[in-house]
Amino acid sequence: MVEAGGEAHLRFALDPAMAKAATQTVTTALLGTTQIAETGYSDYDGKQLVIDKDYLGKPRTAGKPFAGPFESLEGSGAKIRVW
Repeated sequence: MVEAGGEAHLRFALDPAMAKAATQTVTTALLGTTQIAETGYSDYDGKQLVIDKDYLGKPRTAGKPFAGPFESLEGSGAKIRVW
């Protein structure tokens, strides 16, 4: 954690293999159904789910998004603003 100017950032190093990981866009079809309720996944509005934005709202790369909750965090100086 790095704090400066009233902001806090998480800084971390990522394994370069993450950029080469086999990934695909997460959708309702990919997730299938839940084990207990045996229902499909949907977006908050009831429509088909497509995870096309990362945790911070940045658009995901279509067809091959970066692995994990953040799109395109690469290198040893990767950081995200926490507050």
